[in-house]
Amino acid sequence: MPNSGSEDENEVLEAGRTPTSRRSSRNNAILTAFKDCLDPTDKAVCERDLTFKNSATSLRISRTCCDSDFCNGGDVQVPPIDETPNGYKCKDCLTTESVDPCSAAGDVQCTGDLNTCSSFSGTGARPGEEVQQYFLKGCASQDFCQSFYLAGSHAYTYDLLCSPAEKL
Repeated sequence: MPNSGSEDENEVLEAGRTPTSRRSSRNNAILTAFKDCLDPTDKAVCERDLTFKNSATSLRISRTCCDSDFCNGGDVQVPPIDETPNGYKCKDCLTTESVDPCSAAGDVQCTGDLNTCSSFSGTGARPGEEVQQYFLKGCASQDFCQSFYLAGSHAYTYDLLCSPAEKL
C-alpha cells in the first residue's frame, strides 16, 4: 500500500517497506527488520512471537502491529530471548541433503516458551544467500505452529508439521 497518509480503515500500517539487516560473523546471526503494511485479514499474526530453535540454528519472527497513520515510526525493538531450559525436548536436525533427511536426528533441549516440536521441509534462503532445500527439526513456540505466516521472510515452498514436545 502506498504511503498516502489516508485514514483508510483497510490499512493497518501506513509506511513503505524499510528493510534493514545486520550480519555478525561471530555467531552467524542475521537480524532483518522491516516495516510494512499488513493486509487486515492477517491481523491474527499481530502481537505474536514465532520462534524455532535447534542446536544449529534459530528463527524468530516477532510482530507488532498498529492501526493509525504513521504509527510504525522509530526503531524496531528486538525483544530479549529466554534461554532458560524448560524441561522439554524435541528431535534435532538441520540438513540440506535431500536423501534420507534427518534420519540420524538427535535431541535438543527446549528453552523459554518453546514447548512444541516442529518439522520444516522446504526451500528458503538467508538474506544474501542462494535459495536451497532445507530440512529442520527442533523446538518451536505454539505461535510458530498456529500462526505460521512468513511475510517478510525468505521461505518459499514448505511443509510444516508440529506436535507436543516430550518431557525430559
